[in-house]
Amino acid sequence: MAEQSQQYKIPMPQLTKEELIRYQTKFKMFDRNKDGHIEARELAAVSKALGHNLSNEQINNIIGEWDLDMNGVLTFDEFVCCMHANKSIFVKGEQKKMKIRKMLISHAVDKAGNVPTNRMIQVLFEQLSFPPERSNRMLSPLDTQQTGHINLHIFSDFYGKVLDNKENLEKTFKGFDKDGSGAISLSSAQQVMKNFGFSNPQSDAMGAMHDRNRNGYFWYEELSQFWPIPQ
Repeated sequence: MAEQSQQYKIPMPQLTKEELIRYQTKFKMFDRNKDGHIEARELAAVSKALGHNLSNEQINNIIGEWDLDMNGVLTFDEFVCCMHANKSIFVKGEQKKMKIRKMLISHAVDKAGNVPTNRMIQVLFEQLSFPPERSNRMLSPLDTQQTGHINLHIFSDFYGKVLDNKENLEKTFKGFDKDGSGAISLSSAQQVMKNFGFSNPQSDAMGAMHDRNRNGYFWYEELSQFWPIPQ
């Protein structure tokens, strides 16, 4: 890594000591395998965890633009320049999280910002049409003290992931709905499921189960019933 930094020296932005420490901390967070470099999959995984819904194209464009030594990964210097130049993208992700928290704050019931789990389930269903039975199953592990309440910040992160999944599902559905009829073929619906990580047997079984009209076509409302699981 030292040899690469000397060979491909790039002008670093003017940073305060606090900014440098913050970038070092972020670099260690992104460098999940601790090899001193950041790969595209590492950037994608941690960006998603931080609430930055970057597409694969955005990730690859960022890596491609700042990978000056053309080895497919980012060194620390490249990472700093990349983060500094793309600050607006990452700030946008933080702003989205803050917007969600402000929207949910009315549901907090104590000074610590805890929300009743049953109220969270209701909010997810009313605002995002997320199935209550799945909400209950997925929120239960987040209630570590088994009090029937979950911290607002934890819930807002979960809500953000559900919202991202809904937006991605809608976008993918529209991509297959070429004629704008609001319906796609069974094979297209199964491809959507595969795009969200479902195996062939799972997509086949879920396709048969959710094609309620048995006409070989899926309306968005039918397809949305399977809901990708937030990671």
